[in-house]
Amino acid sequence: MKNTCIAGCLALMMSISAFQAAPAMTRVPVQGIKHDVKDIRHDRRDIHQDRKDIAQDKAQLHRDIRQGRYRAAARQARDIAQDKKDVRQDRKDLHQDRRDLKQDVKP
Repeated sequence: MKNTCIAGCLALMMSISAFQAAPAMTRVPVQGIKHDVKDIRHDRRDIHQDRKDIAQDKAQLHRDIRQGRYRAAARQARDIAQDKKDVRQDRKDLHQDRRDLKQDVKP
């Protein structure tokens, strides 16, 4: 009888400790999520700004070509190419950040 009572108490204590440890193992790293969300917001803002710059640069490029300022048009074309490259890089970063966020949220 005494051994059964001790075994029952031990089993109860182990189940309680296992129950308390389970949430700690499945806890989501909040800092990781906040960092990913911040990165996603930053990348979206960068993409928006770069697209806005591209539109302005294209308008300036067309004005430069119409007015015969070919050196200025070449500079604008290089600037547009750089902005497009930035958009591609920001989109890659955005994809990576979304993937990281999905991994952090996954139980």
